[in-house]
Amino acid sequence: MLIPLKTAYEVLLLEPGACSNSYDWYRQRAQRDGVVRFGSRRQLVRSSESGVIVTKVKGQWMVNQEDLDAELAEHRAARGELEQITSDYRSRILHGKAGATLRTTFGSYTVYVGFHSIWRSDAKPWKESGVYWFCSRCWQPATLAHDKPECHTCSDWGGCGRDCTLSEVSCETCGTAMAM
Repeated sequence: MLIPLKTAYEVLLLEPGACSNSYDWYRQRAQRDGVVRFGSRRQLVRSSESGVIVTKVKGQWMVNQEDLDAELAEHRAARGELEQITSDYRSRILHGKAGATLRTTFGSYTVYVGFHSIWRSDAKPWKESGVYWFCSRCWQPATLAHDKPECHTCSDWGGCGRDCTLSEVSCETCGTAMAM
């Protein structure tokens, strides 16, 4: 059964945790791609990225109700997974291999060999970077060494947005170290 895109958009607005663009954004994606995506996607279990096919019927964008239901079920599963990843982190369980970045309710964390960095979305940008490093073995705050020269962007214009001078991450508690 086909329903108006506007109705699907209004249903999305009722979903907890659904980040929503404006209705015009969805109409533009419908016109440009013929597909719109509603809600979040899981991080640990890869799901279809296809989205919902949008067709124009008598001048009105329409979506299939069953496709929308599947999309919202994926969003709900992704929200549950996000809560689980956050709960696991608080229980000192990391997911993902080295290089993986996983979203949490507080921001995200990136896994490295022996360490992980967290990014807190609630950090005050005028006071702190919001990025904190921890040893993945003993979960103590890591010590950072900044011995690399600045990148071209930082040396010429300032502020590349990365920690380009970071040369080593180490843990004074257990002796773990990682060169960058």
